[in-house]
Amino acid sequence: MTSNIHLKSKDAGSIFINGHHVGVIDNIITHYIDLKVYSNKLTITKEPISNNKKLLLPYTVQIEISNNKVTTLSDYVEVIPFKDGAYDVILQSCHIKSHKQMEKVFDDFIENYNVVVVNDGLSYINLYHMNVVKQSITTQEITNISTQYKNGYIIIKGITANNKNYLLALNEKDNFNIVFNHEVEKLEESTSRLKAIKKINDIAGHAKVISINFESGQSQSTASNTESQPTQSTFYVYLNNEALLCQENKLVPYAFLEALMVQNYKLAKSYLTPELSVKTSDAHLKKYFQNLSAIHYNCHNSISSSSCIETSKTNISYCNNNTLNYTVLCDTYKNFDFSVANGKIIDIEEKLI
Repeated sequence: MTSNIHLKSKDAGSIFINGHHVGVIDNIITHYIDLKVYSNKLTITKEPISNNKKLLLPYTVQIEISNNKVTTLSDYVEVIPFKDGAYDVILQSCHIKSHKQMEKVFDDFIENYNVVVVNDGLSYINLYHMNVVKQSITTQEITNISTQYKNGYIIIKGITANNKNYLLALNEKDNFNIVFNHEVEKLEESTSRLKAIKKINDIAGHAKVISINFESGQSQSTASNTESQPTQSTFYVYLNNEALLCQENKLVPYAFLEALMVQNYKLAKSYLTPELSVKTSDAHLKKYFQNLSAIHYNCHNSISSSSCIETSKTNISYCNNNTLNYTVLCDTYKNFDFSVANGKIIDIEEKLI
């Protein structure tokens, strides 16, 4: 039994298999190296090509192949399964630790909490209460740091190296759970509300919005007083007020899956044929693609084509039908064939992996 592997790398590097140099992945001319594997074990070494902005470390990992399943215990490798025994093996970056001297850039109290931020190329944010760490977050380096406490929320703001706003929101009443931790395109504030907008970088042009209303919500009565509980909501909007639609057959399944990632079922169903859309409920899509977090296109096989398909109810002919294969990560990996023509998905079939 053989396994077909596309070996990919997040950054440029020289690749060795079992000690033998097999090529360079530069992600410009060469995006992957094809391997047909007959053994049950591979030793892969990546010697990264560092640039003047970052220094990367070489490393060696081991890949196991058993019963036509490819696995690894390394944190520096992502294994993506596809149909017919095909796999993408993606080598991650291994950054060398910054030699920048550690510097405490912020140390202040809000309410009963002490916020301390230390920078060394990254930012380490620590929240203390009575000298006990309640929350620790590592993020990209931030400067111009400020803090606020509003009705049970601890708000930490800064400016990133990209000169964008950074927002960290912690919920004191939920064991200091992280409500939001992102670089954002836009930050809107008033005395009663905080709204952050983060670009998603998908085909449709979605943005993620978190809104905290500090003065609204259900009232909670106690023996001494009645206090209003803040409410928070997370939802998605279009950056340009309407979706940017995909017309290219090869990308239609990707646009469909991206819409499902942000629970935009109306947009997702717009990529289905009328017949398929009528048969597909929002609840079915939500259940079947629950916790969808990653989309991987199968480039192992060339796109297969078939002749025209005519739907019985609408008398619409879908010609030059393309079948494209994708693996998605929900709670587990799932693999699907998408039949697409004229910018619409005609059929979706789950495949074994």
